[in-house]
Amino acid sequence: MIYEIVITNKSHYFVQTNIIDNQAYQFEFSFNSRDERWRLSVLDMKDNYLIRNIKILPFVGMFKRYKIENLFAGEIVGFNNKNIYEYPNFENLGNEFKIYYFSTEAIDKIKQGELWNNI
Repeated sequence: MIYEIVITNKSHYFVQTNIIDNQAYQFEFSFNSRDERWRLSVLDMKDNYLIRNIKILPFVGMFKRYKIENLFAGEIVGFNNKNIYEYPNFENLGNEFKIYYFSTEAIDKIKQGELWNNI
């Protein structure tokens, strides 16, 4: 399963709830004006941080290098719809730059070349 994490808020800081693998998580988005980068933190529904302030980058799995208990098994990846390696900025997050969740099954199919052959 691959699905978009829809972002509609346009403030420098916001929290939204997302259901991933049948579990609710809070995604905390914050824009750092100093380095002009978006950062993502993930919390459980009891307001416990599972991971904090991960830089949102294009075409890179954000959580693959961390072992995090109680976090979804898949991966979150950001994509610039222009297919260029450009960081998300304050204006384009949720528009040209979108964030997607890839389940472990989808990741396995990508690795085996099966997913793209069936699109």
